[in-house]
Amino acid sequence: MEDFFKDKKGFWWALLYELLLTFSSKPSFFAAKRIERNIMFNIAMWIIVGYVIRRWYELTTDQILMIVGLLLAGGAFNAVQIRKDLKQDKTQTNEN
Repeated sequence: MEDFFKDKKGFWWALLYELLLTFSSKPSFFAAKRIERNIMFNIAMWIIVGYVIRRWYELTTDQILMIVGLLLAGGAFNAVQIRKDLKQDKTQTNEN
């Protein structure tokens, strides 16, 4: 196992292979739902950050608080969905 992590090229190929398996019907180390949610959240976050940077001097306090609230709500939604996924995974493994 140590040789696997020492060989950086092998590590990156294994990581890429696992990511490709994630979106197939074969079992994988990663969860496709979490990756998709993370990508969507990061895209939304960078869009909001870009908006704030472009309009920094025009924004009011209420608008900034609303933007921060949206980001926190999105993060909380992701956390709740991950918890639900973990509970479903545990119940499925217990049933089998």
